[in-house]
Amino acid sequence: MTKAVEFKKVWEKYRVKYIRKGNVSSEEYWALKNVNFSIDKGEIKSFPDKQLLKD
Repeated sequence: MTKAVEFKKVWEKYRVKYIRKGNVSSEEYWALKNVNFSIDKGEIKSFPDKQLLKD
């Protein structure tokens, strides 16, 4: 099939800030790390896709 869109080396990180006992802290969480995938014309993709969750 013909690829409609292709994603290569996608990284997404979130920083969560919170207050604990009067101190402001933050932690980082990786939602995606070096993810590659493509979507063919007419294909429907849902997430999470087990193939995309490989480290």
